[in-house]
Amino acid sequence: MTYDNKNMDRRDTNYYEAHAQTINLDKIASSGGNATILQQLRDNDPNFTTLGIANSDNEYAVDDDDYLVDRGDDLGWLGYFVGQSNTLQSLYLSTKMIDNVIRFGVFIEGLNRNRSIETLYICADLGSEYFRKMSDFFRSNNNLRELSFGSMDTIGVESARSIAFMLNQCKQSNLRKICFEQSDASEEVLAEILTAISTHSQLEELNLGENNLGRDGSVALGEALQACNNPRLQDLILWNNSIDDEGLRALVAGMRNCHSLTDLHLYDNTLITVDGFRSLSTLFQSDCCQLKYLDLDSMNMGDDGARVIAAGLAGLNSLEKLFLSDNAIGDDGARALATGLTNLQSLNMLRLSQNSIGDVGVQALVEGLVNCVNLKDLGLLGNRSITASGLRSLSTLLQSESCSLTELSLWEIPFGNDGAIALVDALKGNKSMEEMCFDPDSARVTSVGWSAFSKLLCDTSSVNTTYLSHHSLTTIGTYDDEDAPEEVNQLLALSKHPAEHVAIHKILKSHPDFDIEPFFEWKLKLLPLAVSWFERVRNLADDHKWISDESLEAFQSRQLSTIYNFVRGMPLVAIDGYRSRNNGATLAQMRKRKVDQLN
Repeated sequence: MTYDNKNMDRRDTNYYEAHAQTINLDKIASSGGNATILQQLRDNDPNFTTLGIANSDNEYAVDDDDYLVDRGDDLGWLGYFVGQSNTLQSLYLSTKMIDNVIRFGVFIEGLNRNRSIETLYICADLGSEYFRKMSDFFRSNNNLRELSFGSMDTIGVESARSIAFMLNQCKQSNLRKICFEQSDASEEVLAEILTAISTHSQLEELNLGENNLGRDGSVALGEALQACNNPRLQDLILWNNSIDDEGLRALVAGMRNCHSLTDLHLYDNTLITVDGFRSLSTLFQSDCCQLKYLDLDSMNMGDDGARVIAAGLAGLNSLEKLFLSDNAIGDDGARALATGLTNLQSLNMLRLSQNSIGDVGVQALVEGLVNCVNLKDLGLLGNRSITASGLRSLSTLLQSESCSLTELSLWEIPFGNDGAIALVDALKGNKSMEEMCFDPDSARVTSVGWSAFSKLLCDTSSVNTTYLSHHSLTTIGTYDDEDAPEEVNQLLALSKHPAEHVAIHKILKSHPDFDIEPFFEWKLKLLPLAVSWFERVRNLADDHKWISDESLEAFQSRQLSTIYNFVRGMPLVAIDGYRSRNNGATLAQMRKRKVDQLN
């Protein structure tokens, strides 16, 4: 239904409190859905914690259950119920939520009394006046943790100053995150707003990704960070912001004051040159730098930039994840990086995709990475000059006893069957690798290469070679396994089970009759080991961990057959062992009788 709201005057708090339980919600809402939301707010429904408010014709409504504002909605009541709610945790104000500034004003009056909201998202230019009117909310709500802005492309400088004023009101708040990601705010607007950051030393995440920060905004942010008193900032997101060398220098000066900073996102700032990277490198070399996550993708770094960055990385022992993809880094740059990576023992992820690294560069990188004992993810996607020679050099890393690499990305590298065989050779003895990803078509891998991979997973030459095959790989090629032969897919599927179980299954599957003769040199020492092995296999069935398609009856028959073949192959040893045991028992009985006679 619709309701004429032209006489909906501003009412004081006493009026709302007196009529809150008796008001007919259907008469102050334009739809049944809106009336239900009002009831949930009024009743402090513990399951109603998120509210989105948008125009009824807004295509960007947050959810199907949003409060969709139309002419029949009394926003004074909506604001009152939001203000008195104790359970509402997240509020989303989407686009131009209100078409009447008076109606919006009474909503804000109610909102300002709320103390429970932890996340506030504003996707609209509310105007200078109403940003300032929200100051009471920021001043009083100490539960607010996250503040996000969107669609700021039309915002003016006056509104920006009002947002800065608004942010300055919550100096004692617990605000932990401020986000302007992809808001399209101008350089001038962001420079105004960011002056308020200096009052938020408790802030842990600042997200300005994909905006127009530019030089002036970068300088303003750098100065604000410098002015912070013991800032707690941990995550700074500045990707795609037209930052240049001068802007980066200002930011580095500010980041030196952020001793808790662990995550830095600078990718796609293509105006930065070697001079800017040199400033950044000095940050890495400072004693206060504790970065764990560093994203420098798509920055036109080149070999010269890589050399400068490598010098700073050498002492950054805290670093865990490093992204240097799409930077035109060649073999010379890879050599320089190798020296910088040598001592990064905390590094667990390195992405060097879409560069110009070839075999020489890979060989150099391996020498640096062999000491990175926690490295689990290595991305070389799109380095199309890498051949079998470069892949073969990975053996130094993969066959190291300290290797913990689990994922290797080789997409868009045409390494061919020779490369596949080189990878197989490099992985012999490796026990950590789980995902080796590439596109078989673009890699030009044929049945020859797949045959090599199959043998890597299960070498049936002997029981011992089967046992020593690779048992942890779950992906070779693509994740959907459409291009791999069925035999390889079956072996990869097995690897989702514990490695010991996988080895047992492969042995049972590949060796119907165990060849005992090679073990005869062990004589009877082997028999208890063989019996123990079969018992362990049987226990898997008892514990419901059996993954073989062989029946237990067939398995028991195989166990007896193996023991029979052993005894048949070494009859004299078995008989001598039996006689020795019986003779020992006879001698013992004779000694006992003599003792009894003496007594």
